[in-house]
Amino acid sequence: MRVRLEKDGAAIQLDGPPMARGGEAAIFALPERAALLGKLYHKPTPEQADKLAVMIANPPADPTAKQGHASIARPAERLLDDAEPGRCVGFVMPRVEKSRPLFDAFNPKSRLQAWPLFHYGYLLRTARNLAAAVRALHARGYVLG
Repeated sequence: MRVRLEKDGAAIQLDGPPMARGGEAAIFALPERAALLGKLYHKPTPEQADKLAVMIANPPADPTAKQGHASIARPAERLLDDAEPGRCVGFVMPRVEKSRPLFDAFNPKSRLQAWPLFHYGYLLRTARNLAAAVRALHARGYVLG
């Protein structure tokens, strides 16, 4: 599928299977932009397009931006359908590298398997980082569900 970035109109070809798929959308790697991922809705709606426009216009402050990585994978720019100009079909977001499911940190058995040397200091840091990200989202009026 071929899509375009809304701001500069750059074309992006999405080839191959998605990295992940959920009930609402699929996630694709962007070969030309390794620091980003594309999320394409299975059934895009005008309501989703409007919601994305509001979210992009009101970004939260990322608490780890000064450390050079993203802690909030949020919409950065809308993706438009190349076949139907102007129709929003998804968005791009920062790619979070070397991530693991949060469950692996909070579940003792999973934590031991994933990180045998992980101690309570790291667990507290993980909780603090999560709280900082949620606080940043709440400060901009976002609701997590």
